Amino acid sequence: MRRRAPLKRVTFALFLGGVVLSGGGLNSEEWGLFPIASAIAAERAFTSGTEARWSCYSLLDRKTQRELVQSEAFFFKNYQATQDRYVRSSEDQKKRLVGQQTGQLRAKDSAKIAEAAALLGIAQAKPAAKAIEAVLARQRGGGRVRWVCTRSLGQIGEKGSIPTLIGLLDNANKETRLYARVSLAQITGVYHGENKAQWRAALKNDSTAEFVLKFHLPDSNGRIVDSQDYAGLPVLLMSGSCWCGGCQQDAEPLRKIAAELGPRGLQTIRTVAGDNELAALDFQKHYRHTFVQLMDTNRIVEKRYNEDGWTFLMLADRQGKVVLRLNSPKAADWRRIRSMVIEMLPKALPVKKAVRDGVSYLRSTLERTGEIRAGKKRDRFPSIACGPAGKVYVVFTTNRHGSSDVFIRVFDGEAWSDDRPVAASKREEYDGTVVVDNDGRAWVSWTSNAKGAKYDVFIAPAPEGSGPVSPRRLTRSADGAMHPRMACDSEGRMWITYYKWRKMGRYSRDKEVYVRRLVDRKWTAELQVSPTDVPVYEDHSELAIAAYADGVVVAWSWDFHSPAGYSETARNPSVFIRPIAGDGSPGPISSVSGPRIDVTPAIGVTPSGQIWCAWDSVVRRQQKRVYIANPSVGRDGRGSEVRAMSASNANVCSPCIITSPTGVVTVLWSEKGDDGRWVLKRADRTDGEWSAGSVVDDESNPRYVSGAFDREGRMWVTYSVGADGGRDVVARQLPVQGEDK
Repeated sequence: MRRRAPLKRVTFALFLGGVVLSGGGLNSEEWGLFPIASAIAAERAFTSGTEARWSCYSLLDRKTQRELVQSEAFFFKNYQATQDRYVRSSEDQKKRLVGQQTGQLRAKDSAKIAEAAALLGIAQAKPAAKAIEAVLARQRGGGRVRWVCTRSLGQIGEKGSIPTLIGLLDNANKETRLYARVSLAQITGVYHGENKAQWRAALKNDSTAEFVLKFHLPDSNGRIVDSQDYAGLPVLLMSGSCWCGGCQQDAEPLRKIAAELGPRGLQTIRTVAGDNELAALDFQKHYRHTFVQLMDTNRIVEKRYNEDGWTFLMLADRQGKVVLRLNSPKAADWRRIRSMVIEMLPKALPVKKAVRDGVSYLRSTLERTGEIRAGKKRDRFPSIACGPAGKVYVVFTTNRHGSSDVFIRVFDGEAWSDDRPVAASKREEYDGTVVVDNDGRAWVSWTSNAKGAKYDVFIAPAPEGSGPVSPRRLTRSADGAMHPRMACDSEGRMWITYYKWRKMGRYSRDKEVYVRRLVDRKWTAELQVSPTDVPVYEDHSELAIAAYADGVVVAWSWDFHSPAGYSETARNPSVFIRPIAGDGSPGPISSVSGPRIDVTPAIGVTPSGQIWCAWDSVVRRQQKRVYIANPSVGRDGRGSEVRAMSASNANVCSPCIITSPTGVVTVLWSEKGDDGRWVLKRADRTDGEWSAGSVVDDESNPRYVSGAFDREGRMWVTYSVGADGGRDVVARQLPVQGEDK
């Protein structure tokens, strides 16, 4: 083995072609095929150069030292010309280069962004640190951009970059993780490896380090919001998820302080972790939050500042400096925050704002999105169903009349109709779904506050032509009802499921799942699907329903705290199912998923009665994946086939399951890669095997897919696409894969 070691070093040394070693060395013209001794000498020289560039080298463990030398070799293999250009420039030229490349960080081309970041790190341009951090906050450009930016922050050496670097210690990209810990050692003079808790503790004890509020994220309506929009204004930010009980409890105090001090200039923001837009909108509308909700799905922003659990609160002053961070606030904490905000506000702080989609935005945000005069159309959350005579119904949520409305589009076998309203009052109607019963009649359900202060579930037969709609208010909840989903069973009975909010003491923070069925043209009384023998803080939401046996099966996400008598394997929010027989009698509750954070289930049943359930799951390093399982009623998760349908991604959303009349199972989902692009994919189960995920659409920013088979066995899908800064809904046929034998 000892004889082979020099040969490995030779291979490594030859790989270093084109580098310029610190203090001189070989350039690309002088490099050739060296004798072994020369190659080893070159490697040693390059290691020495790495030590010179990184004064923290001696603090690192041996493995990290080796990785750093190799990564530095790769860096200069790609950016030697960039260094040469900078080194050979005059002092005036260097200043111009720094300015030009700082501006280049806002380019759309990933290669240009990476090259700009590389030069700014080589130049150790301190004024560029915040701009580089902004690139990292935008999560644009893929792995190359991230690790080059992270390296440059270490070379620049600004202490203000420490929170950003701590947040990158568990990044999905290996080189980014390496340069995060090396850069932290470079700036602080100590080394704690990948131990975020130790780095945070060191930061807390360092009185010279400052947290500055920085973010660049989409909100629940798809608008990009940047921390620079809030320059000169105090900001109160709350982080958490939509299923978290504590986050629900703190939603009302947050609303109250925003309502009181917002008119005087306080800006309130909520960042949403793990969930996607529909769950965020349910939360936002239920708690009457008219301020921005940022989709920090992977907690990229939050983890820079939060070293504990939820709820997390952070207050930044008018200069953007974070002056307070705390977790799980009590009444005294809210009083303290109120006092601090009042002290930093004048009697009135003039702020130019406008309301779009029920949310109050700063003018600077709307200038960026091109919506100063009016909001752009956003058609989202479509649902599709197929009827007789080739009819296809697509129902979706739109903002084209200023508020949220539910519209329908119908294909008559030859052409699509114009879009027309199903529910379009001056109040809010959203999250419309459609299903066709055995008589060929289409039904639409949705969520709305059209009949009072609370949100309730409405249902109506789909309109024929341009005729009026006669909706029925199906719930009259004391605290609100949301997320209706429908199915038609084998006997032709219509079913609907939804969840209702319920108060725990003063706070609205419990959710329970219910189902009703239509019998002899009358809706039965509510039947609670979620368990009645567990504590009320066990929240239940995000439902799906499908025909099963002579009734239905309901799937939902349960904020599971291991109550006695239920699953021993599930943890956190987890997916459960429960069948309801045709006579309304409930079956056993069964666990489907496992110990991860599992939400947004979809469900389908094959003609042979096999249940399939898909969901999106938060996995390691806050990445997300789509999983699918074939649970059996009464089985506790274990033993069912659980399969990851996607790789770990920056985000996934909208899993959809459709089953063909011949038993083929198709799952569709959208996933967002590290490059920031959304892709629609599908996988099919035929002959007992799943196909690999294949791309359906990777060009139109596809989201929120829904699918169905028509009566001729053709597969239809609908989803929302990006269009001129807004969103449209499209519907199309997809080829049907091979059939199970």
